[in-house]
Amino acid sequence: MTVRILLLSIFFWFAAPLEMADAAPPRVGVVYKDVVQIYAKPDLDSQVVTVVPRATRLPISKGVRGDYAKFYRTRANGKLGWVLTIDVKSEKAAKKYFIQEKAAEYKRGPFADESDESSRRSEKEMFVFTRSASFSVGMINYKESISDRDYSENLLTYGLKLTGPDILIDGPLMDVNLALHYGAPGYYSALSATQPFGFIMWFDANLLLPIFFRDDVLIGLGAGPILVISNIQTTQAGRDPEVWGFNFGADIELTSGFRFDGFCVRLDGKYIFEKKTYQQIQLSLGTVF
Repeated sequence: MTVRILLLSIFFWFAAPLEMADAAPPRVGVVYKDVVQIYAKPDLDSQVVTVVPRATRLPISKGVRGDYAKFYRTRANGKLGWVLTIDVKSEKAAKKYFIQEKAAEYKRGPFADESDESSRRSEKEMFVFTRSASFSVGMINYKESISDRDYSENLLTYGLKLTGPDILIDGPLMDVNLALHYGAPGYYSALSATQPFGFIMWFDANLLLPIFFRDDVLIGLGAGPILVISNIQTTQAGRDPEVWGFNFGADIELTSGFRFDGFCVRLDGKYIFEKKTYQQIQLSLGTVF
């Protein structure tokens, strides 16, 4: 009997602290990121069993597991799983973090919003990595042969320019131009009984190679295909012929640009290789996006 009482006393001596430990409140971690994943195993390659939003309180184990990334054992949305140790903070640390975050947002000013932040981040990008859309005006020393005779004239053009990465295809820096001269070149007046009219349009798409650039400055060399479409109507011997032209060629260019605030100015010089070789100079004013 004495031995039995002694054994029972020893059992309750050790059992009491265990019961108190089980009754102690579990450790708690607070999610401080927008969304956190709960994994089936302490491994980033394991299945995600659920996700929890920011500020969620999670019971977490005292110890951690994981070979590389470290995890706490937890329960979320009624499911047992594992959460990364870097995704949760203690309640005290999380409260301090949220207060500091709120104070930082307040310092931006009462009228600041996310679009303002996006604009500032965009302005910090180097000019060479931005895209721009511009209105252009230029002069082309146009040349062509008519009935085995060579003619040339300086033609005023208006058009549009798109420059930057991911313009027509993803990745490379490109310069795409559409230029239009409305009216027939002046030398057609001597070839027509009445006033000739029509238009000439140039469309090119050049790959650009930057040779010098700074935050707001870009100088580059470009080359690519060009399509020239023309439509000229004249009157000859009582007939009114309408002549369409579709000519393919290539061009090389030296381009320079300068950005100020959300706008940019570009100056281009080109050699165009079509049926004849001629030059173009073009000035563009546009917006950066």
